[in-house]
Amino acid sequence: MVELENRLQELHAETQQEPDLPVRADIAEWLARSDLADAAAASMQRILDSVNAELTPAAAPWAIDRARFARTTAANAFNGFNDAFDRWRQLYSGARSQLVEANRRSEMHGLTAQERREAKSQQAQANEQITLLEKGNTSGGSDFYSYRYLATEGFLPGYNFPRLPLYAYVPASGFQGSKAAFLQRARFLAIAEFGPLSLIYHEGRAYRVFRARLPAGLRTPDGKLATANLYVCDASGAAHDKEPERCHVCGESSWVEQEAEIRGLSGWVRNRRDGSVEAVFSGETTVVDAMTEACRSGPRMAVVENVKVVNTSTDRDLRGFRTIATV
Repeated sequence: MVELENRLQELHAETQQEPDLPVRADIAEWLARSDLADAAAASMQRILDSVNAELTPAAAPWAIDRARFARTTAANAFNGFNDAFDRWRQLYSGARSQLVEANRRSEMHGLTAQERREAKSQQAQANEQITLLEKGNTSGGSDFYSYRYLATEGFLPGYNFPRLPLYAYVPASGFQGSKAAFLQRARFLAIAEFGPLSLIYHEGRAYRVFRARLPAGLRTPDGKLATANLYVCDASGAAHDKEPERCHVCGESSWVEQEAEIRGLSGWVRNRRDGSVEAVFSGETTVVDAMTEACRSGPRMAVVENVKVVNTSTDRDLRGFRTIATV
């Protein structure tokens, strides 16, 4: 049996040949054993069988073939264990890179006094981050104690701290013995609290967010944050990468369809592949005019660039209002 060390660094091997911090070879070999996977799968199936009454095909379609589910989960356990450390690897590699760069700058000739102080500050902060990331005490609530960390990453069960949190590094300020720390927040809070130029309050001090450390896949070639547009359903809050005809979570219809039905209008609406929306409204003139004005504003968070109105007649059956296929 292999026991996990308290410190995450001790679970990884770092050499010049393997700078990406892979899991230690002895741990990897133990967790990849086929007999261990078989024993784990058998235990998983016993647990599933003990709640057989709850695992109906309607409530748990994934549990129809429990033996297969247990075998697949056990076989993929090491991959899940290894992947859970990716966030720590990113933070640790980033701190090491910052230290190397700060050391390089500090040895340059011709730096101004301000530039030299900045390099020294970057060195100190990088060393503080490395110390925090290497710390893994069972007491004191260390976020990087191995079992706690694996729970926050969703690999182990955990109930008293957020799952998959975002981290913010707060440097030591030298004020009344303040210490450097990694603060963690649940993602729905961190998206606001850790946003650009947000203020973070910690131990009586305020810190301004001015930099984000991003993995390579989230950066554009010029180093900026890669962004994308998402469409959010007003009813369920579900996100869609394309403007949907109906929400994939709750089945709610589009905003235009809802507004037209409220006003008692007939007609149809559809998305176009060029990003525009086309609609036909049929009803009393004043109601159609009111619907047209509503479209100039659009739903919450929408950006409407232009509304083109054309009076026309149609041979389509316009009883009721519906969303039709994208063209």
